[in-house]
Amino acid sequence: MAEWITKKVLITARTYPTPAWKGVEVSCTAGVTDTGQWIRLFPMPYRFLSSDKRFRKYQWIELSTKKASDPRPESYQLNIDSINILSKPLPTSNNWKARKEIIFPLKTASLCYLKAQLDKTGVPTLGIFKPKTIRGFRIERAEPNWSSKQLERLNYPFSKLNQKENWKRFHIYLATILCVINPIAMDMN
Repeated sequence: MAEWITKKVLITARTYPTPAWKGVEVSCTAGVTDTGQWIRLFPMPYRFLSSDKRFRKYQWIELSTKKASDPRPESYQLNIDSINILSKPLPTSNNWKARKEIIFPLKTASLCYLKAQLDKTGVPTLGIFKPKTIRGFRIERAEPNWSSKQLERLNYPFSKLNQKENWKRFHIYLATILCVINPIAMDMN
């Protein structure tokens, strides 16, 4: 059985909350540890955290984690009561220098490289890359397929009058990119 370990994490991303099968809602949160490793923290009931535990992107936090049953190696379960915010969000000054110093060492050649590496080794399941070329970008409205029971779990203040208005916030972001695999970066002996 996995043991609880304290980790320091720079939060880099958080998904929109979705209804949970167990509990109320879940949100996946990702970041980089102070040892330079990607980490996925799940489930994160962000909206239900007390105000002193509600971190922002690019803040360092410390928390107790243990390896999740999720087979992805970056996935960890967290003890929400252990969350301790250690810093203000890293600044964006000097062209985001403080953030880039932590994130860019993890940058890979392309999405195709990440996919090829995942297919070959089973990792990574998190990553960052800069597209060589963005050929198109569009935003499409999306409607979540949530039942009324799931919406009740989310505890949203939906009424029949405002439900349609609230759906407007759900969108899918689609990018068409030119994916180039760097042959030197592909050497994964």
